Amino acid sequence: MTATVQRRRAGVRRERGQSGESSPAVLGVPAPPKARRRWGLLAAMVALVCVGALGNVWLLGSISDSSPVLVATSPIERGAVVRPSVMP
Repeated sequence: MTATVQRRRAGVRRERGQSGESSPAVLGVPAPPKARRRWGLLAAMVALVCVGALGNVWLLGSISDSSPVLVATSPIERGAVVRPSVMP
């Protein structure tokens, strides 16, 4: 022989009415809060991401920006032709 057990649902309480039957009564469970959009915080996050991206682009550009340099071991006169013997 099997027995069926009815379980209570969370947040619902059964109360007996005048006629003896049970009816669900909702407990004082608060409604979930509505999601607020914080536009100022969103704008600050977007601005921070943009500043970070621009900073990375500038940093990469400054690191990879190189110019060739010539080193001489003796003074070179203006207009003189530079030969490999002058360079180290």
